[in-house]
Amino acid sequence: MKFKKRDGWMIAGGFALGTLGLKALSSSTAKKCYVQGVAKGLQAKAAYQDVVEQAKAQVDDIVAEASYINESAKTEQPAADGE
Repeated sequence: MKFKKRDGWMIAGGFALGTLGLKALSSSTAKKCYVQGVAKGLQAKAAYQDVVEQAKAQVDDIVAEASYINESAKTEQPAADGE
């Protein structure tokens, strides 16, 4: 395999780009950006959890009301048969 000068420059450029990228990712400005992103994500999670809790409460109410209706129908049915 022939090693060309262009290949060497590509390797050196990739190494330099990786090093600069690592420095950019670990800078204080980037860290502030990461913190803001995580904070917004946590806010979205909290809002989502509130919506889910409200939906669960509504479903529980519906199930309880349906169970009550079913129990009422069972207690009324024998009385109707006995008449």
